[in-house]
Amino acid sequence: MSADLRAENETVLRRMADRGDDLSRVRFVDFTAVFVDQPSAFAFSQKAAAMGYMVHVEESGTVASQPWDVVATRKMTPSVDEITDTEVSLGSLAKALGGEMDGWGCLESE
Repeated sequence: MSADLRAENETVLRRMADRGDDLSRVRFVDFTAVFVDQPSAFAFSQKAAAMGYMVHVEESGTVASQPWDVVATRKMTPSVDEITDTEVSLGSLAKALGGEMDGWGCLESE
């Protein structure tokens, strides 16, 4: 597990908690991977869906060199270990298909 990634996630989660977000509550967490082309994005989305993620594919152009986004969503309790392990796992899958992770996000639980 990447120490830098873990530290970055710890900082983000600490900021969320400091703003009053109850991180012990389950919520949907979105993990975004970016790809150069549609076939790679769809291949990733199919594999992520087979792993139990809800997926959404779109050509957003947010990352100019990798305009295809795949958002893989999972219901979870956000913790440093869960977020980081998920990013590493999905990141390995994305890398094998020519993509890379572009972060994660979630809304405060209801």
